[in-house]
Amino acid sequence: MRKKSNFLPWILVLIVIFVGINFFFPFLPVIREGGRAVTFPMQKTLHGVAAEFHGRMEIFRNAKDLQDKVANLRSKEKELQVTLAKLEEVKKENRALMDALDVELEREKELVFGEITGRELSGDRLLIFHSEEVTQGSPVVTPEGVLIGVISSSGERFSEVELLTSKNSSFEVKVQNDEEPIGVLRGKGEKTLLLDLIPKEVELKRGDRVVSLAGEKMGMEDIFIGRVLEVKVSDVEAFDTALVWQGVDHRRLSHVFIIES
Repeated sequence: MRKKSNFLPWILVLIVIFVGINFFFPFLPVIREGGRAVTFPMQKTLHGVAAEFHGRMEIFRNAKDLQDKVANLRSKEKELQVTLAKLEEVKKENRALMDALDVELEREKELVFGEITGRELSGDRLLIFHSEEVTQGSPVVTPEGVLIGVISSSGERFSEVELLTSKNSSFEVKVQNDEEPIGVLRGKGEKTLLLDLIPKEVELKRGDRVVSLAGEKMGMEDIFIGRVLEVKVSDVEAFDTALVWQGVDHRRLSHVFIIES
């Protein structure tokens, strides 16, 4: 008796697989589109989050740049405030100096205009041009009335001015509203002047106004020179010293005035 063939189960399996493939494969595009429909909102949300994150980072970078600019502006503002404060002090000083200069003019003094035409490299002297005759030893002041030197050599139209800052300059001075000399003012070749030979009994303090005293080198008194910047008291020396600040930049001066009797 012949055995039944074993191929029948395998044929049935193949038929089922074939039918299944034909059944499911037409729906694959639908499944793919359905998956896209499900994932699209998520992708859109992720894209929005990424865009918002990028925007926030851009805002952060802009804010950092803005902070740096603000810090820079604040620094410049502080510098301007310091400059304005100095200018206000200069204005006050100038008003006081002009008042002092007016007092001098009331005493029948004459101002002769002088134009600065040259400067020594050492910074000790100025060469000035003037339309009127001036005399040797006459004080020379800035437009604000600060004494900066004396006529050391006079000519018909050109004269030399020896500056107080010159190392060769020295003469007695006093404190404004006092009659007695307080010491000898010497040039150091610098912006500040040295007030030397101050007696121990003299009570000199920072801010005191130093003015000229009539003598051998300076023919007029009570002309403003500067303010005491610092007093140096010595325990071993017989005299004290002080520094006097004028606040004058000779390099920026274009003209001066000569005070003539």
